[in-house]
Amino acid sequence: MTDRKETPTEFVAKVSVKLPDFWTEDPDLWFLHAEVAFRNAQITQSKTKFGHIVQKLPQKIMVLVRGLIMGSAASSETPYEDLKAKLVSSYTLSRWQKVSKLIHHPGLGDRRPTALMDAMLALLPEDEEPGCLFQGVFLERLPVQMRDHLVSREFKNSSEMALYANSLWDARKAIPTNHLLATATTLSSSTSCGRTQDRRSPSPNCRSQTPGPSTSECYFHKRFGPAANNCRPPCSFQGNARWTTN
Repeated sequence: MTDRKETPTEFVAKVSVKLPDFWTEDPDLWFLHAEVAFRNAQITQSKTKFGHIVQKLPQKIMVLVRGLIMGSAASSETPYEDLKAKLVSSYTLSRWQKVSKLIHHPGLGDRRPTALMDAMLALLPEDEEPGCLFQGVFLERLPVQMRDHLVSREFKNSSEMALYANSLWDARKAIPTNHLLATATTLSSSTSCGRTQDRRSPSPNCRSQTPGPSTSECYFHKRFGPAANNCRPPCSFQGNARWTTN
């Protein structure tokens, strides 16, 4: 009896399924990604899906669901569904956990406003609309100058607000560079003019600081005047050349 050859479908199922490591931040989205991959690879068996999922679980998660994994692998007819239900219930954020993360969401940073808006919308409970309160939380994450422009306008929805904030953000990032270039040009011109002026004539301030001749007299001339018999240089007393120093 010859060995059974693999069908094209079985071959695809073995080599084409590539899943990322499990996303603890969003297990629902991760399982949606996994099921698309299973569907494209034509994998329908629960145990086959279970095997692929287990391979992508970090060790700390494997330890936490060890009992379920060991039990489902041995006896359950629906090991994939059992494991999925357990992981989704354990790691999906509750409504109030999402609200807390939304309220304490970090500021804009280096992101564009639309990227910040998308991250915040992902935390918004599914039955909530991104209304006035949501937009207020979004505005609080923006720089003050941008916020002042946005609150003075009316927007149809949050997406329109984020797009307008993008235009302000892009313009804001361009201003410092242009300002620096203009400042550098002005400083360069001023320096060149200053150097030219220095070559032509000394600065009045420099002339005023040039020390003049000394007007001090020695001890003997200060005390005895013309009757002094001695002189100690330096001495500005008129006719001090006649005196000799002891």
